[in-house]
Amino acid sequence: MPEHSAESKKPGKDRWIKIGFVLVLVAAGVIVYLSQRRDVSIDGWGDDLTVALGQAKSEDRKVVVFFVSSPPSETALTIARRRIPKSDNQKALEEGRYIPVVVSLEDQLDSEIAKQYKLTKLPTLMVLWPNGQERNRHEGMIGEVDFRQNLLERKSK
Repeated sequence: MPEHSAESKKPGKDRWIKIGFVLVLVAAGVIVYLSQRRDVSIDGWGDDLTVALGQAKSEDRKVVVFFVSSPPSETALTIARRRIPKSDNQKALEEGRYIPVVVSLEDQLDSEIAKQYKLTKLPTLMVLWPNGQERNRHEGMIGEVDFRQNLLERKSK
């Protein structure tokens, strides 16, 4: 009867160690990828300004547009992840019946839409009337209270 040594079982054990190591590397890669994702997406916000304006016109509602660069700046990511999602801001958007949309500008300030809305700095938050005309604007970082009081609720200039 042949003897089975620890050496004869080691190749199978090594295989599982290697598979485990690869799985850990893949999991770490996914975690790093997800934490480094640099897109601006906000739950409930669209990404097509033309569609939002069409809806606004037919429903007589205002549009809130968040213009960001692509890739977005840290300021844009902070606004998207820490300011806009606050419950009071979401409530103000709902109560005001705003149609929210994020517009990512790959050509930065050289694009046609940037010229149309006279964008000089990104990110820019803008409230538009149903006809597409500007009502209010805020450039750069914005606080939670400023979002509601100085952007959404401020009367037009």
